Amino acid sequence: MKEGEKNLRSRKLTPGQKAAATRRRGGGRLIQAYAEDLPGTSLEVFWKEFRGLLRGKSGIYVLLKSGVPHYVGQASNLPYRIRHHLNDRLKGKWDAFSFYVVARTRYLTDLETLLSRIINPRGARSIGRLRAANNLKKEFVSDLKRYAGALKDLSG
Repeated sequence: MKEGEKNLRSRKLTPGQKAAATRRRGGGRLIQAYAEDLPGTSLEVFWKEFRGLLRGKSGIYVLLKSGVPHYVGQASNLPYRIRHHLNDRLKGKWDAFSFYVVARTRYLTDLETLLSRIINPRGARSIGRLRAANNLKKEFVSDLKRYAGALKDLSG
């Protein structure tokens, strides 16, 4: 190790510098692992392997029908929640699934809501609200009207 590298490693870092270093190393990733477009029948055949791989993992999952998202959900225990859908109201309405293991469970509801609002899956009973976020549409439209009026005054 070179002298300059040794000094960098031994110096004290501020919390902001530590966070930046973690992000550069990839330690700040929100999604830890994922698998996409797995056949639904694999849950029945390879249940023990699937459960062992994801036991206790939290995340977001998407149930697909012919490649089209049918339902988006969140789970504190992904394998059991996905398997549960083989026998609930969504039974027979999906044939494949994708899942995303999320590192920070506090973001699960926000991620599920965001995906549901973007995808608008047929199997969803409701689409969540973005409670803490500001909807800027009214402000943007107001600005557009103001600019349109100014342009009209300039051209007229």
